[in-house]
Amino acid sequence: MSFDRMQYVPTLPLQSSGVMAVRHLPKVTKGRMTPCFLFPQRAKPVHLSRSLEIIERAYHQRRYFLDIDRHYSPVNKAQSGFVNLNVSDNGLSSWTSLIEQSEWIMPCLQTEAQSIQDIENQIKVYETMGRTYCFRILRDFPPLNMVAILNLLSKFDPSKLVIFLEGGWTEDSFQLESWFRDLLISIISPNIDPDVPIVISCTSWPKAFSSMQGITRVPFSNRSLFQNLKADLSLSLVKKSYEAQVANSDVSYGSQTELKSDGMGRVAHSSKNAQVQELVQLGQPRLIYGDWGSTRPRGTGQIAQNQPPRIDYPTADAWYVARNKNENWGFHEAAAKMVGNAGVWCGNLGIWGEDMILRSASRYPFHQKLGVTTAPKNVAARINIHLHRQAFYDEAAPGALDLDEDWEEQLINQFNF
Repeated sequence: MSFDRMQYVPTLPLQSSGVMAVRHLPKVTKGRMTPCFLFPQRAKPVHLSRSLEIIERAYHQRRYFLDIDRHYSPVNKAQSGFVNLNVSDNGLSSWTSLIEQSEWIMPCLQTEAQSIQDIENQIKVYETMGRTYCFRILRDFPPLNMVAILNLLSKFDPSKLVIFLEGGWTEDSFQLESWFRDLLISIISPNIDPDVPIVISCTSWPKAFSSMQGITRVPFSNRSLFQNLKADLSLSLVKKSYEAQVANSDVSYGSQTELKSDGMGRVAHSSKNAQVQELVQLGQPRLIYGDWGSTRPRGTGQIAQNQPPRIDYPTADAWYVARNKNENWGFHEAAAKMVGNAGVWCGNLGIWGEDMILRSASRYPFHQKLGVTTAPKNVAARINIHLHRQAFYDEAAPGALDLDEDWEEQLINQFNF
């Protein structure tokens, strides 16, 4: 597939809220994103097949990444009839059989407890299927044989490969800057073709809300981190290229040349020698922005209970959380406060998530019942707005909602892992 249209890669654990959020996005928004859905490590085969059906009805006839959720597995591991997707017996047969069920899946390589020969065989299976595939490197579960895997990948068609650097959850995205930067440099040179897209992903969605009262701004710095990495990568690669070429040329290195980043992923060259401009020529790897769609990795058995009602509202670089346990706000009160805050509320996106919050804020009980009335619906509305905003980051988004097809809402509640 062509990666020209791949602009935003959100990671979404397989939960009803995320699927509902994707389903209610406009067509044009779906066309600007390529989600990575995470399946649990263990599930019943009927649940897996049904989940694929639900995903593809929500994200109609578009390619998406699929991976196993390493952060989550069902609490009750003794249940009968479950299959383990990452068991290496018979060449990951359960996983590859799942991939074969849909032509829209771009599988992520399964490397846990896999030998290099196993991984090579896996790649050959994907190539036989004609699939683009992804090597997803998780900071929380780093592959022990990563160098050997990168060397292996360099032997295959680069036009079928995407690399995904997953930082996971962090309190502040900038804490991961050195991890991303070091990994980028080690991956790009000399192993991987510069035309291979590299996704940069992490999340800082809060884990606790008890200290939040009223409307609280929760900033996130993912986009700033992404721009910093683009700028640092450009500068580092240019310096490497220049130093390597100067070593084999007559151009003197040092005081004659100054390389500086402009902060936007470009490198400015200041030189007294015209030859330097010709020497600093190299392909710039394509970095793609990713996040968790305003969610975070699920922990084993992680279930939030008895949480006071709240309304979450994403903007381009922050989330706003409306809740007040002391004043006993319900969803209506929290939504009304959010919509009434002119400094926060936009209201003109023309998408389902905003409409749900507006209905909850209405003074008419009938409208309120059609809006956010439960925590899962709040999560779905938040994800829907976040995905739309990030898909059109720094660009004007169309305001008209354009849905894909008829939808049976009850389907999304049919799977429960």
